[in-house]
Amino acid sequence: MFIPNITLSSLIPNILYVYNIDFSLFNTYKSIKEAAKTLNPYNEKLGVSLRGREIAIGRAKNKIKLVYTEKGSFYFAENPSTDR
Repeated sequence: MFIPNITLSSLIPNILYVYNIDFSLFNTYKSIKEAAKTLNPYNEKLGVSLRGREIAIGRAKNKIKLVYTEKGSFYFAENPSTDR
C-alpha cells in the first residue's frame, strides 16, 4: 500500500479515506459522491461536472495517483472489502 504504515485491509469498510500529499489523513467520507461534492464546492459556478470528479476519484482510489480538486490534491483509499 502507498500510505505509510497503513494496510488497506485495516481501513474501516464502506468509508473513503482522503489523504493529503504528505499522506496525513485529511478527512473521511461515506461515499465517493459525498467526497466529490465536498471537495469541489464551486463546481456549478465553474461548470465542472461532479460525475467527472467521481470517476477520477474512483479510478485513483487505492493507487499512488493524486486527484486535483478545488480544495487541493489528494490520495484516496478504501478497504477492498467495501461493498460498492
